[in-house]
Amino acid sequence: MVGKTRWTSIRAVFELLERRDLLTADLVAANVLVLYNTASPNGAQIANYYAQIHPGVQLLGINGVDPNSEDISADDYLSIIRPQVLSGLTTSTTEIDVIVTTKGLPLRITVGEPEPPVVPPNPLPTYVDPSGTTRSILSWRPTSSLESELTAIDTISIWQQMGDQSFQIPGQFTNNPYFRKSGAFSHAAFGDRLAARLDGYSVSDVEASLDRAQNAFIGPHNSPSGPFWFLVDNDPTISYAPTMANLVNNVLNPAGMPVVYDNTITFVGTAAGPVIGYDSHGIHQASTPGANYIVSGLNIMLANGAVFNSWESFNAATFNPTGDTHNQGQVAQWLQKGGTAGVGNVAEPWAGVSYMANEDQLFSMLINGKTFVEAAWSAIPQLSYVTTVVGDPLMTWKTLPPASTIVGRYIFYNNSFWDGNDPTANAADDASIATDKSAYIPNGTAATFATVSSYDKGINGVMIDLQGGGNHASITLANISNDFTFKLGNDNTPGSWSTAPGPTSVAVRLGAGFSGSDRVELIWADRAIQNRWLEVIAKANADTGLTVDDVFFFGNEEADTGVTNTATVAKVGSGDVTGVQTNGANIGANIPATNLYDFNRDGKVDSSDVTFAQTHGTSTRTGLQLINLAANGPLAPVSAAAPAAGSAVGMTVSLAVTSPSPTVTVIPTWIVNRLRCLESNRESIAKYFEHLAHESTTKSREIRVQAGHVADPVNLALPIHDLLRVKLRLE
Repeated sequence: MVGKTRWTSIRAVFELLERRDLLTADLVAANVLVLYNTASPNGAQIANYYAQIHPGVQLLGINGVDPNSEDISADDYLSIIRPQVLSGLTTSTTEIDVIVTTKGLPLRITVGEPEPPVVPPNPLPTYVDPSGTTRSILSWRPTSSLESELTAIDTISIWQQMGDQSFQIPGQFTNNPYFRKSGAFSHAAFGDRLAARLDGYSVSDVEASLDRAQNAFIGPHNSPSGPFWFLVDNDPTISYAPTMANLVNNVLNPAGMPVVYDNTITFVGTAAGPVIGYDSHGIHQASTPGANYIVSGLNIMLANGAVFNSWESFNAATFNPTGDTHNQGQVAQWLQKGGTAGVGNVAEPWAGVSYMANEDQLFSMLINGKTFVEAAWSAIPQLSYVTTVVGDPLMTWKTLPPASTIVGRYIFYNNSFWDGNDPTANAADDASIATDKSAYIPNGTAATFATVSSYDKGINGVMIDLQGGGNHASITLANISNDFTFKLGNDNTPGSWSTAPGPTSVAVRLGAGFSGSDRVELIWADRAIQNRWLEVIAKANADTGLTVDDVFFFGNEEADTGVTNTATVAKVGSGDVTGVQTNGANIGANIPATNLYDFNRDGKVDSSDVTFAQTHGTSTRTGLQLINLAANGPLAPVSAAAPAAGSAVGMTVSLAVTSPSPTVTVIPTWIVNRLRCLESNRESIAKYFEHLAHESTTKSREIRVQAGHVADPVNLALPIHDLLRVKLRLE
């Protein structure tokens, strides 16, 4: 019995050792070696950019390679590139699991020698490998991708091995040992390595794709309505069509992932939301609208982390904008469109599930949180082949937490009597909330006095209450541009507004908001934002937990009590002064923070408020315009921190619609001088534009907007569009 138990235990150990996928750790930056061509400034820039994103990766410059050619011979690969990489692997202080190539290094390797001959009595071609083993060649393929060859760099050392694609033989060196494994990868466990390429039509395309890779999120499992979609465009007439059905039926549907699945010959180029995974037959589907279908045929927004896979022979044939695409869709086009990564072929493969990347395995691994390079190579049956993997190898699809909603938007009087004259963000600020003010949310009606503050320090405090999921504690001053965009302006074209000053302080008080929500406090310097509208865009991302961008506005018109306002302008006149004079209150009167006449929010209404109103008068021309915006904009565009491929860091449908900046003709100096001589306060001129404001028709608003575009370059306070004709006789 003892002997039996002993052998049973030993057998269990061996079985465990054979499960190599259970014994490996997650890939980290220190396990990555990034290669760049020392003769390629583009490659060096990409390598350095990647090292900034993933501190700890190791860089290795490769010498002696033409940076302008996407092709290299097998002999040159073996004599130039391979020795330098092996040296880098040897001198590395950490185990290298992943090798990354960059723009400027070759894409394809070609064996120039003929296939080894048949030597009877052997019925197949044979050769002797470096270990002295005679090998029979079942299939010969003289072309491979640099990345696929690097996966077997420790094993393949002669050109005969590079052309030998007999991976169907069990244990043969081109048989991918990681194929269809689900655990983490390591070189120590599997013997080979993984590889990826950082390339695109331009360096900016590559860097943008890397930025998107760091913010790749997928909706929670069982979220069939989004926020991120898969588009699987099958063609049942193609012999290997069942592979896409496997992806949908065995992976996406069981995980409850939203998917547009078409199983007809019709080309499908739309989805209900941002697309994070795309799989199709590409140009081989008869209804596909040409080889440029990725750029012009796919009418979809791409989420951050969007991965491309297509059954096309040459879908990674070039990363040169003028290179030969073989009339097929390209991974480079996917990146140009706003995609993040893809799997493709640099030359003609054999079509079939035994040769091409298995999409069900690729997307299953990504959905389950593995790195992109692990997901891709676990889907590829063979090494030393034409397949390449393009994109950040360390990218993972992180799961979005349950969505947040905004349950409160407030303006508050920071550094006032009501918060103890404390400029810092803390719980005392809740007492200084302007409870009579509410945010203006675009809805096709005009803003009112209820959305305008009269504080003499301007807008210096805004609060947002976030209810639900999201990493709200991650909203900090250091990364505020990732989570919010702020704009300043005073007209109905926020798309052309200027960037607002950034907050000086950001605090998140968990559970302190309405109904236990998390309260985000944004504080600006006193008087940094005065007599203008502040647009706040809370971005949809993992920090906020929002699924779409939230856009709202607060205005400031100092010393405004609302009494002299019109339907279109908030302004300060004699009525405001009189109101202050007749509503004096000392500190003991216990006036509320909502008192209309306490402009400096010091808890009393006195001569300082009277003086402030007297010295801050405005008119219909100079006052705060009561904006009137449609629900769908045009609103201010999201800042560069959120990639343009899909706002909300590129990953959700955004409310923020980018508006093209108006074109302003350069005005000759002599005209500028004459414009500046105009009496902008002249009654006839003022009445004309006041009439336009009151008329508030589509045409009158257009005249005012265009007039402003002419006036701004010459620093005129009054728009004078039509006056160019009247006063200067320019017609």
